[in-house]
Amino acid sequence: MLVRPPVPAEEAIARNIRALRQAAGWSQADLAQRMTARAWSWYPQTVQRIEVGNRHLRIGELDDLAAIFGITAAAFRGDLDISRVAAAREAIEQEVRQRIIAEIAGNMKAA
Repeated sequence: MLVRPPVPAEEAIARNIRALRQAAGWSQADLAQRMTARAWSWYPQTVQRIEVGNRHLRIGELDDLAAIFGITAAAFRGDLDISRVAAAREAIEQEVRQRIIAEIAGNMKAA
């Protein structure tokens, strides 16, 4: 029986960030923009470096990524199955819809 060695946490996190980003249909620039909106100085190159393992995450960054993707920070360390990725994408889409509705409603009140 072939036993796969455990994947270091950093590799699992990097792999899952990429998988979630791609499942959401986002470019590296899109994710960087979302992190910048949360007060992190991220660029597309930052995302690329994280995804290939050339840059580690700060704990606060991981927490904000979890919020962006609608999962827990601990979930990044494990194997994400496709249903979890789909659920995360749905959570993201729902958040975007709610923000758009709130913005439209605020603009209508102001007018």
